[in-house]
Amino acid sequence: ISSHRAATARLEESVKARTFELEVANEQLSHVSRVDGLTGVFNRRSFDESVDATFTYARDRGVAMAVMMIDLDFFKKLNDEYGHAAGDICLIEAARLASDAVPKEQGIVARYGGEEFVALLNSTEEAAASAIAERIRSNIEQARIRCGSELLQVTASIGVYCATPTRVDSVAKFMELADAALYRAKENGRNQVVIADKNFGPESVQTQAVNADQSQSESVISPQELAPSDEQVASETVT
Repeated sequence: ISSHRAATARLEESVKARTFELEVANEQLSHVSRVDGLTGVFNRRSFDESVDATFTYARDRGVAMAVMMIDLDFFKKLNDEYGHAAGDICLIEAARLASDAVPKEQGIVARYGGEEFVALLNSTEEAAASAIAERIRSNIEQARIRCGSELLQVTASIGVYCATPTRVDSVAKFMELADAALYRAKENGRNQVVIADKNFGPESVQTQAVNADQSQSESVISPQELAPSDEQVASETVT
């Protein structure tokens, strides 16, 4: 009997250990399936799940939510001039800078595809969403990204739609209006934030943080053009 009890105890301990290992493995697998492999932010699948849940919560409780479409300007040009490795480094850094601007309790940043990211904010009014979008844009513009011997600057255009969902609204509507605002930001010269409303049109566009001195061809700046000061080099972000 004693021998049987000891064997049973050993088996139970073995089962517990194996169960714990499986739980850890499943947790790791779940994390990998939700995160973009390059940038480390959430992936498209995670965003799709989160935006549905956020929309339902906001509609049922009568609170505002915001969707931001974030696109790096002239990314193809950057890849062509500096190579895809440099482009990847810029994507990683842009994702980090965008994530740093979004309070973790307030929302998420996800890679939507290619050089495009999306931010989702819960229980957030338009003024706060606008401020966060501008913070993302400014963070990216001010960064100096080290890519080997190159020191690059990139910019981003951002379209935002913020509203309290009604019974006739949909996630698709939020995405369409945020994307339309992004398109307007690109049309207006890039490196800016555009806010859309439900009647989005020329009269409803609010354009913020336009860098008037920056032409479209200067969105990717070479090390020679940048000529950073000693203070800039000391404080630059090194990836």
